[in-house]
Amino acid sequence: MRAVQGVGGVGLRGRSVLLPLTAFAVVVLDQLVKVAVRARLPLGEPVPLVPGVLWLTHVDNTGGAFSILAGRQWVFMTAAAGAIVAVAVFWALGRPGRFQALALGLVAGGAAGNLADRVLFGRVTDYLDVRWWPVFNVADMALVGGISGLVAWLLFGQHAPTRPAGTPPGGGGEGAGAEGSPRGET
Repeated sequence: MRAVQGVGGVGLRGRSVLLPLTAFAVVVLDQLVKVAVRARLPLGEPVPLVPGVLWLTHVDNTGGAFSILAGRQWVFMTAAAGAIVAVAVFWALGRPGRFQALALGLVAGGAAGNLADRVLFGRVTDYLDVRWWPVFNVADMALVGGISGLVAWLLFGQHAPTRPAGTPPGGGGEGAGAEGSPRGET
């Protein structure tokens, strides 16, 4: 097993550690802020953080955005667990690039942060209030950022053909041409 070589470095049998480190950081930050909000902010009373722009408003949400499916925790718990498992399987079987690893780490961390709330408290603690959008939290921002990053990568990223694990870049595999590029393409 190789040693970790910094953020985005290689460790864990050649896997980038950026994805799990990102997910872990999101969960820790999300849960620390939620602990402070639950301890210090009364439910429903807005506190201006940036006057006229951003308030802290403690809200307990048993649904999703806009309180859709309120009270149906199993729907959100199943979706969050499914997202976490899908990201873990992709990480274990594939080799995501740094951008993909960061985006997937944000998705996994956001899903895990809100899943922890649902399991522990039966609701999600939200607190960031911009008045023109439902109150949200760090986990929600990570989910939106990660999903947006993945969509942008799918739409605009360079999609080089993937190579099997252990195959060096530039050839050496079956069908490599004289220049080392697959099938002799230059």
